[in-house]
Amino acid sequence: MKKFLDSVADSLLSRFGWLGLKDVALVFPMHRAGVVMRSVLQQRMAQTHQSAAWAPEMLTLSDLFDRLCPLGKEDELFTVCRLHRIYSECINDTPMEIDRFYGWGRQLLSDFTNIDQGIGEAEIPSFFRNALSLSDLNTYKLDDEVRKRLEDLLYKGEARRQSLIAESVQAHFAALWHALPDIYQRLRSEMQQAGKGYEGQRQRYVVSHWQELSERAISKTYCFVGFNYLLPVERQLMLNLQGEGRALFFWDYVEDFRTNSKAFSFIRQNMQGLPNALPAVRWGAPRQVATINATSVHSEAEYAGQWLQRAYRRKGEATAVVICDEGQLEPVIYALPPIRLQDSDAVEEINITKGYPLRSTAVFAALVRQLDKLFRQKTLTPAEVLQHAVAFVDEQSALSMECKRNSWQWHLQREALYQSRRTLQQFMAILADGIVSDLPAHPDLLRRLILRHLEQLTLPFHGEPVTDMQIMGVLETRTLDFHHLLLLNVEEGVIPAHQPDKSFLPYYLRKAYGLQTHDERASVYAYNFFRLLNRAEDVTIVFSQSQTAMTKKSMSRFVMQMLICPEEFSVQKFTLTESNALQPALAITVPEGTNWVCSRTEAGKPLYLSPSAINTYYACKRKFYLEYIVGLREDDEQETIYSNRTLGLFVHEAVHYLYAHHCHCDNTAPVRIYPNQVECINTPESRHAALQAAYERLNDEYMRTHGIHTPVYILEQHELENRVIDTYIEHVLARDRYDAEHRGLTILLLEQPLYTTIRVPIHNADATVCAETVDVTLGGRVDRMDRTGGLNGLPDVTRIVDYKCGTYSTKKMSAKSDDLRTPEKPDMDYVRQTLLYSHVAYTLGAEKPTNGNPYSAGNAPSAIEPNLYFTSQDLTNQRTQTRILLDKAELTYDSSNHAQLAELIQNMLSDVVSEQEFAQCSNCPSYCPYLNLCNRKPSKY
Repeated sequence: MKKFLDSVADSLLSRFGWLGLKDVALVFPMHRAGVVMRSVLQQRMAQTHQSAAWAPEMLTLSDLFDRLCPLGKEDELFTVCRLHRIYSECINDTPMEIDRFYGWGRQLLSDFTNIDQGIGEAEIPSFFRNALSLSDLNTYKLDDEVRKRLEDLLYKGEARRQSLIAESVQAHFAALWHALPDIYQRLRSEMQQAGKGYEGQRQRYVVSHWQELSERAISKTYCFVGFNYLLPVERQLMLNLQGEGRALFFWDYVEDFRTNSKAFSFIRQNMQGLPNALPAVRWGAPRQVATINATSVHSEAEYAGQWLQRAYRRKGEATAVVICDEGQLEPVIYALPPIRLQDSDAVEEINITKGYPLRSTAVFAALVRQLDKLFRQKTLTPAEVLQHAVAFVDEQSALSMECKRNSWQWHLQREALYQSRRTLQQFMAILADGIVSDLPAHPDLLRRLILRHLEQLTLPFHGEPVTDMQIMGVLETRTLDFHHLLLLNVEEGVIPAHQPDKSFLPYYLRKAYGLQTHDERASVYAYNFFRLLNRAEDVTIVFSQSQTAMTKKSMSRFVMQMLICPEEFSVQKFTLTESNALQPALAITVPEGTNWVCSRTEAGKPLYLSPSAINTYYACKRKFYLEYIVGLREDDEQETIYSNRTLGLFVHEAVHYLYAHHCHCDNTAPVRIYPNQVECINTPESRHAALQAAYERLNDEYMRTHGIHTPVYILEQHELENRVIDTYIEHVLARDRYDAEHRGLTILLLEQPLYTTIRVPIHNADATVCAETVDVTLGGRVDRMDRTGGLNGLPDVTRIVDYKCGTYSTKKMSAKSDDLRTPEKPDMDYVRQTLLYSHVAYTLGAEKPTNGNPYSAGNAPSAIEPNLYFTSQDLTNQRTQTRILLDKAELTYDSSNHAQLAELIQNMLSDVVSEQEFAQCSNCPSYCPYLNLCNRKPSKY
């Protein structure tokens, strides 16, 4: 069947000829249709008309209103700020802050636009009177659905939402509702006096002042192409132009379509006053359609690439992937393989129409992080913060990009930088104009408003609309036809969408006055869906019937209607399955003669072992082999909920920051800590600042080591874990205050690397003969070394303190000497690790002071007490044990047991360096990352 735009081109040429097209203006629902139409005319000209001719003007209906209206456009952000000021002046009680009002303001603008587009000027006062009267009948007893929607608009993304009572939302809404007529009139009046208007106001102005504005419409014939549902203002404009004999209408209409009675209902209504310039089209033979039931939405995205590679076979075949669910754009993009035609190595171009969310880009994450830094600097004014932020965006723009130049990722990054800079400049203008008086005095309010605005921005993909392959949304397909068509996510609730009308205006009132509701939107979905199937040669529809804990997906009602209309659709049904067969893991074999010393020597790496590595060896020798010989590491994935290890990282960094920042503990000299100092830093404000610094420090370290620019630890996304971390820090500081007051406390080292070298024998297989010896470096970063005593007659004691964020148990605090060398002995890791650090610290104290020795200032300890701080516990409670026990006695590492413990530790190292078999452990924990690799199942308890 002939394409719709081809039929339009034939009709235009028969009516006006090539030379008459200069007096024609084609009006489309979107710009893309105009670009495609221009390409169609160029192809016709190359075939039938060799001389040059003026092309018709291509514009959208929005462009036509812009041409006719003398009122200028104002950006939505500025309009919302203006609306907030008017709202604040109209509300006698305390109004909402602008960041909370932002969602309501955007919705109010949408409602005001709908009123202007759908209600005559004379009816607007009665509309508001009826709205107020109907609202007063139920005294604002909002049902749960309406209240939830209002809360989403008012408190979206804020942690305090759960603590708000429904009455506060209701009170805000009641005050806003009574002031709605005044707000509406004042906004229109102010903007008109300023020579501006929002979208609905400007459209209403055109049809209300048509007599004086009609001459703005250049003397041309306006051809309206491919429209369906018309707003009253749009229909009135078309009628005005038709009354002057300057309008033609090209409806993409099927006369005898019966599958869905609502699909072409609006066009039938339009044609009663606006006749079709094209001959009637009949449905004809049944359309061949393949439906595929996918197991998940992710498999749908993967299938899109496979389908494109199979469907696109030759140049000139218009091929489209239509994504009905906008949230699936990213999975589809990243699942696309390079598409090549047969016998060609060139990668074919794919044009993407849908917008990409700015919040999903690395630029957004970097800018948010930078804004948080800048707003924490109290010396900067809001205007200076924005200036620094603009400079930061310019700096990022000047840096070399990670991705290939002119790739879609490169263009996306450039567009994200542009939109971010544009937004910052808009806020600079808002501050300079004083539109919102609260912003200069409340930097945090400005920060929240900027984030809310950035989160709702999307980035357009700039490409060539007439390329053979397109990825687009449903609305972008208007007036276009394709040879091969794939529709994804054709599920109930997606097409048509099941969502409540986002409006402050009651449904029954909008229905009574003819404003658009979800009923009309469902009919628009039906039209866009079924008109696509009218001319396509190859149609594939994919939907998912997967079930989650919350919902169960099902095919769209439109697909069901096709199944019961065989005279119009011949449907083939398929199922897209994913293989669930588990392939047995390949057995891991350790090459004969493998040992740790040889692997390090061959790789040119120093013979270094950390206490963590030794613990790994005794927990599972195979895991030690995989990590410390083969070099495998667990994947670094962003955690939804922080593990105990991650919590520990934040505790370490935060405590270090507090003592380094407030008490000047810089590891160069001992620092005496006094109780009042600890009291000053053990406040919610200080702990929060330390937590922010920890986030910054850990993000910097992660991005540096992984070569990325996107922070992985987002403070705002882990409120619950942040409370836990704050409690852990508070426990540590409470214990430090207790020690400072009752025993005396001096910080010697914080997060300091300590190393010592040990001569280790390597034994043969029977462990009886020493083949040779090697020097092994033992050590790592010590959490803390301090000294207590000096008060109340207590002697000085040097301690090694190790912070732990796991579950506290007295079993973890004690061990037998023999058990420390026993593989797979549970709960030995804590004592073993602290003992090893104590040995390193004591050994360094016995060595001759050097520049690299941390005791060069004369602080070498003669005895060391190993301590474990389980930060989840109240460390000041006498029942909470902190000293480790070895052989049922509290351990103090000193000259009396140094030889015995040194021999024990030497034997531990000898076990590691002499090992050659690296057997698997007998009980694999469920969290082990190598379970599948080792072909093992976790232990059951």
